[in-house]
Amino acid sequence: KESITANNFIIAKDKVAGISDAELIMLAKAEAISTTDSAPVAITNVDKTQLQAEEGTYDITFSTAKGTSVSVKATVIDGVISEDKENAIVANNITITLTEAHTFTKTELLDEMWAKLYVGGSEVTDAIRKMILSATDYASVKNAKTAGNVNISLTYGSGSGSVTKEVVVTITDDGSSVSE
Repeated sequence: KESITANNFIIAKDKVAGISDAELIMLAKAEAISTTDSAPVAITNVDKTQLQAEEGTYDITFSTAKGTSVSVKATVIDGVISEDKENAIVANNITITLTEAHTFTKTELLDEMWAKLYVGGSEVTDAIRKMILSATDYASVKNAKTAGNVNISLTYGSGSGSVTKEVVVTITDDGSSVSE
């Protein structure tokens, strides 16, 4: 008898082409053991047929010669992944109107930029995701008086484990007046 374990993981889309089975085993921290004596068992097959160099989530299946298998989710992102390969922020530059800048909630602003936060390889809830947008950066969008670009930094964590994504919010004039 044997058991096999592996974790969901994140990979940058420019790293997908030509990735080896060994690299995927390492990214997923996949391992198989004998349940009788805990001896390591070789992972003999990695099914990565679904994996594509496009943003999205794909199933990867690791299996042993006896057919013991486990499937995990590989999330492909367009962007840089922090060194620990566990945490990542993905977001796009956006263009919004002055009215939207003044009325959007934090959640709406993050949704507009398709902002996603992955912690430990998994996407997190909105309550945690909202923490990546600082009150200062949110206020600089919300209190914009004129059309123009606002540069914001989406940040998660601190120190060596932190990840940051720079985003430009372009605000266009839709004729709304700004009340002082």
